[in-house]
Amino acid sequence: DEERHTNKKKAIDKYDDEGNRVAYFNDDDMSVQDMLRREKNSTANDFDAEFRSSLMKMSHKMNFNDMDQVDEEELLKMYSEKQGKYEEKKRDALRRKAIEQHKRTQAIYSSCFYCLANEKNSKYNLISLGNFAYLSVPSHKPFVFGHCTITPNEHVLSLREAEDECYDEIRNFMKSIVGMFATQGKSVLFVEYVRSLESVRHTKIDCIPLIPRQEEIALMCVRQSLLDCDMEWGDNKQLINTQRKGGLRASIPKGFAYIHADLNCQGGFAHTIEDKRYFRDSFADEIIGSIVELDKDVVIKPKKWSSEENKDYISKFTALWKPFDWTDHLHQE
Repeated sequence: DEERHTNKKKAIDKYDDEGNRVAYFNDDDMSVQDMLRREKNSTANDFDAEFRSSLMKMSHKMNFNDMDQVDEEELLKMYSEKQGKYEEKKRDALRRKAIEQHKRTQAIYSSCFYCLANEKNSKYNLISLGNFAYLSVPSHKPFVFGHCTITPNEHVLSLREAEDECYDEIRNFMKSIVGMFATQGKSVLFVEYVRSLESVRHTKIDCIPLIPRQEEIALMCVRQSLLDCDMEWGDNKQLINTQRKGGLRASIPKGFAYIHADLNCQGGFAHTIEDKRYFRDSFADEIIGSIVELDKDVVIKPKKWSSEENKDYISKFTALWKPFDWTDHLHQE
């Protein structure tokens, strides 16, 4: 009997003579060094125990009734082969997943409306072309006169993910657009909505000119819309003041989806997006609509325009943009 109980852990007194609790676990009286030593030994023992258990299972499958009959070297070899096959299957699964992801991504690239090299890109609405980005007007009726978009030439998922050359060109377009509308006494709201990086969508920046009355409320509307998201979907506040933080790149890490609204290239508000289900496809357009006083239906389903209307808009916008087109010198070199 005494031998049978030698492996049992000795219980400790967890209460003193007056009934006050002085310990909670059986190892409360151990020193830190003792605990580290025990952890080191137990880790090695656990590994050995797992290995022995695997050998036992394999020996049973081979119908060995007596472990003395077991050739441990042979079992060790079988164990290693079994682990090797498992790792190989794991690698194959990862390889298949990577191939499927690559095919899906290539399918998205080949059908992307915004990739400049893609034949599906309607270059008719293109206004100005840089080396890494271009300026165009919408393919639908604009929300206001002067509504235009800046888009990377290649398939870039967000301005935050863009290479330095692309980022700099987009900033050049933004600054020129601010200068252009300043001559009319207007400000410009730039909105980028990256709903999900997993969707592999080509990013674009909507440029919305604002009259003074709209400028005054623009960032307040953006801020309130983003705060409403936090109140509706959770306690994790993700509203970021990019003006205080020093711009988009200093505010949002790479690898995050987000929405960012910037007023006159001076910053504004951003919000990271962890779950796209909580953000509608039309979320950014709805914010813009509330600022420029458009009905929700108009921004969710913008009207298509006739070829004549489109041609007229392009002509008027181009005339306004020409004195500020910084890309002219690129084509002259």
